[in-house]
Amino acid sequence: MEQLGVLDPAGQGRILSRILEYRRGRSVIWVLENNDLAERFEHVLVMENGRLAERGSVAELKQRGGALQLLLAAGG
Repeated sequence: MEQLGVLDPAGQGRILSRILEYRRGRSVIWVLENNDLAERFEHVLVMENGRLAERGSVAELKQRGGALQLLLAAGG
């Protein structure tokens, strides 16, 4: 498994853009190390203690103020 965390944010974004373009119309499962990249996905699953805490679009989840909002506020 390759990790993009060793790249700067711009490099991570470029690689993710290329992968999403290549996989257009197909599902992509991605574990994010950079929260800013979550905006590029239609649907986000947020895990907490090994369980699904919430799911939906980033905009929906930010409005709810739940697990995703807590992660974003913590920077993790």
